[in-house]
Amino acid sequence: MKVQIKPTPLIQCYILYSMGWYISAGCIARYVSVSCFKSVPHVPSFNFEHLAFLTQCGIFFELQPSAFPTDRSKVAFVISLLAGKAKLWGTSQWQNNSSTCHFYRDFAQELVRVFYPVLPCREASRGLFALRQGNRSVAEYIIDFHLLSSESTWNEDALMDVFYRGLNEGVKDVLSTHKLPQTLKQLEDLATRINLRLTERRREWGARASTNPRPSSYVPAVMVPAPARTPDPKPMHLGRIRLTPEERSRCFQLNLCLYCGGEGHRVCSCPVKGKNSLREERTLLNRTRITTSPNLLFPVTILVNSKGHNLSALVDSGADTEFMDETLARRLGIKLLPSPDTHRVVALDGHQINQCQLVSEPIELFFGGGGNHTERLSFLIIESPQVPVVLGFTWLRKHNPQIDWQRGEVLGWAPACSGSCLHSAQSHPTTENEVEETYPDLSKVPEEYHDLKEAFNKSKATALPPHRAYDCSIDLLSGTTPPRGRLYSLSVPESQAMQKYISDSLKAGIIRPSSSPAGAGFFFVGKKDGSLRPCIDYRGLNEITGKNRYPIPLINSAFDQIQGAKIFTK
Repeated sequence: MKVQIKPTPLIQCYILYSMGWYISAGCIARYVSVSCFKSVPHVPSFNFEHLAFLTQCGIFFELQPSAFPTDRSKVAFVISLLAGKAKLWGTSQWQNNSSTCHFYRDFAQELVRVFYPVLPCREASRGLFALRQGNRSVAEYIIDFHLLSSESTWNEDALMDVFYRGLNEGVKDVLSTHKLPQTLKQLEDLATRINLRLTERRREWGARASTNPRPSSYVPAVMVPAPARTPDPKPMHLGRIRLTPEERSRCFQLNLCLYCGGEGHRVCSCPVKGKNSLREERTLLNRTRITTSPNLLFPVTILVNSKGHNLSALVDSGADTEFMDETLARRLGIKLLPSPDTHRVVALDGHQINQCQLVSEPIELFFGGGGNHTERLSFLIIESPQVPVVLGFTWLRKHNPQIDWQRGEVLGWAPACSGSCLHSAQSHPTTENEVEETYPDLSKVPEEYHDLKEAFNKSKATALPPHRAYDCSIDLLSGTTPPRGRLYSLSVPESQAMQKYISDSLKAGIIRPSSSPAGAGFFFVGKKDGSLRPCIDYRGLNEITGKNRYPIPLINSAFDQIQGAKIFTK
């Protein structure tokens, strides 16, 4: 049977003729079976989205293999669907009998090259870097992520890092409490479950708010009358009911307690607060207590009487100076001295929350959040059991640390710290006998050279030099984390050699104990004399380390500059 098709321009008639169609009475027809055209998908015109257009054409060719027996017929069909400038370009290629018109793959590549010159992999990489979940669900975020990752050339580890980077902060917080999945699919599934649970929680809160609307006038769980005064005060409300912004503003203006409504004191020193029942107090604290973010706490070690005490310090740029809790100072045996001046500690709204009359003696503080930073520091003594150590603005201004708040690490210090605060790892003290044993045998060395024996002291040769301003840093590539390393099986002699190596390195100060999850593999290689040589596998760290490649002068050029010189000075 014949299938009638509407008239087309002359050039398209010529193209369709090459596909096996014939022209008759101003229309185009072809002898085909009806079954070959059932359920044929619609192929849109070319609109510079080359992947979708060429994919649709490929699907059409699969559904109609008999209609497109040659590559040239496929090219003719694609040209008939072009529009605009692409149609003019395809027509010229066909009229000039270009070589690309004889092979469909070559024609498709040329079409992409001319009308979509941007490399898809690079565009996908930029899109992955900029992709964020925002307020969308994780499922919608995963769809956009896969659309970009399918065109990129990244491996799975890189895709996992950039996927985690784009997640919502709330999902990241919950993910931090779980063990990191090993594959991208597991990470996507875990993030999806977390997002669904967070969405359910928000719906539950909304349902509770709608079923338990806030009353227009609060009924306090415990109502304590305030002292008599001219204006008629409204009672404060305890328990699970919070004050409105208007009531809070009124309390601040009249200098009233937010807990009981009384005058002359604040919530921190409210006499009524301690008289409530234990249940009411727990309810109030659970609703209003503000916890310190762990990202603001850094590990520190305070040395008192040659004994170290590991603590956590809050780095607070809003604090004018450094503070320490009085209970902690007395428990550690820190000597407290009267302060020359009485210092008032005030909050953001201006009311006094504490008064400092004591100051600690200068104590040695080791900052464990970044390098071997040690200093002697005095603290103002206050009552702060929740945050016992606070490093304030004066400390930040003096040392000017470069802090990575996401990982809780200090990346660098002020240049002045290199000569005063940064030191090499402290080695264990050794006795004179132990030092003497490190000297080589001098029995066969003339006495005239014995004054040079310090240059051959093994204990001093293995000690680390102090930190200096030109210390080399290990800069990691962005988006990478230090590897965890692998474990190597060790024999009994190798285990004994490893214990000796660790003990000697700790005494020399080359290494120090660490709780970091990152690490490198450790194994031994036998020497010709039968001893064992320790080897540390740093290949994983080297792969993610930024390479500092600088031009080095040629040796011949260096010798040419000093050619003919007779006197050399340092």
